[in-house]
Amino acid sequence: MGATIAWAMESFERGILTAEQTGGLELTFGNTAALTECIEQTARREGFGALLAGGSLRTARSLGGGSEAWTMQVKGLEMPGYDPRHHSGLGMGLAMSARGACHNRAGLGLDVDPLPGDPTAPADSESTPAGGISREDRQSLLDALGICKCFRCAFDDLPVETAALLTAVSGPGGAAAEFARLPARVPSPGDSFIYAKGWHPPMILWPARLLDQSGDGSNGSDFHKERTAYYRERGWTEAGEVPFSALAALGMEDFAIEARAHPD
Repeated sequence: MGATIAWAMESFERGILTAEQTGGLELTFGNTAALTECIEQTARREGFGALLAGGSLRTARSLGGGSEAWTMQVKGLEMPGYDPRHHSGLGMGLAMSARGACHNRAGLGLDVDPLPGDPTAPADSESTPAGGISREDRQSLLDALGICKCFRCAFDDLPVETAALLTAVSGPGGAAAEFARLPARVPSPGDSFIYAKGWHPPMILWPARLLDQSGDGSNGSDFHKERTAYYRERGWTEAGEVPFSALAALGMEDFAIEARAHPD
């Protein structure tokens, strides 16, 4: 909600969004009364809130005027309150998650990843593509089992211990080896689906503002290199498509067929 209202306020201050369109709301930054009213209208889908309820990307495309450039979202999902330019693991996670900029799917790790420039940072920190994939897979396993991610640091051997937990709760639930294989079965079909629906890699990006005004932590070129490394580590093509061979190796051939049922 905050990111969507911030988009609306910037659009208003740039003159692209008018008071007539907002129903008289003066959407200037710092106007807390207008902010509160936007939230209430959006919750009720009334007035200007009916438009905002679609989220910043959909609303920007409706409004036009180049306002999509300052929507802070990935795949239509607004970003959480962290700056990914200074945390490459988080940044790639927000970009690559099939849900869009969801920190609960691929962005956790702020509590274990080193800060930029930390001289004590280990060489194998999770800011590498392989480390980020490992974290993404662990989170997929926690999601599949319904385990709160707040417990993610409580496990020494996640596949073994979660297999034991499931067995304790519901009886034999599979070998730990199966649990080790399960997480990779989540991102691949997810990306096959979004690829088939038209979310191709040129659209799977950070917001334009983060690529154009990259600050000290990263830049657009770095982002594209990291994204390519992620695809390679996953066994996907450099275009971001999940090949049939990768899905077949996971026993998910049907997802490959589904992906090809929707041509570009």
